[in-house]
Amino acid sequence: MLQRLFPVHLDNEGYRGRLAGLWLFAMFLLLRAIMGVNGAINTRAIATGDGIRLDGLGEGAAETILRLFQSVSLALLPLVAIGVAALWRWRAMVPFLYLVLLADLGVRRLVASANAVTRTDAASVGIWINFGLLALLVVGLVLSLWSRPGRSTPRDQSDVRPK
Repeated sequence: MLQRLFPVHLDNEGYRGRLAGLWLFAMFLLLRAIMGVNGAINTRAIATGDGIRLDGLGEGAAETILRLFQSVSLALLPLVAIGVAALWRWRAMVPFLYLVLLADLGVRRLVASANAVTRTDAASVGIWINFGLLALLVVGLVLSLWSRPGRSTPRDQSDVRPK
C-alpha cells in the first residue's frame, strides 16, 4: 500500500486503483475549482454564507476579512491545477494527492475548531459541505488504493534479480 501512496515512477500505467477513484478525484477537483473561483468573485456572499458577521465591523475590518476570504479561495486553485495535471499525465500520483488533500482538509478543520469564531446559524451549511468533501476524499482514497481485478502491482526495478 505504501508503494501506491508513494510511487517510484509517476506515469499513467502506475495507477492500479479503481476507475471510480479517478472519477471521484475529478469531481473533487471540479468542486474545489468552483469553490475557489466563486469565493474570489462573490466574496461577501461566501463570507456571510459561512456565518461571518460583517455588519457590526468597521469598514476597514470588513474589507480585511473579505480580502482574506478572497486569498483563501484563490489558494485552492494551485492544488486543483496539480490534481488536473496528475489526472492527465501522472495518475500514479493520485493516491498521494488524495492523502495531501485529506491532510489539508483535516488540518483546516482542526484549526477552525481550535479557533472558534462566533457565527450565525448559516454556518451549519458550510460544515456539512466540508464533511461531504471529507467523505468524498476518504472513499476516493480507498478506491484509489483498491486494485482493479486482473491488474498486478508493478514491480520495482530493484526487485528484478539477474539470472
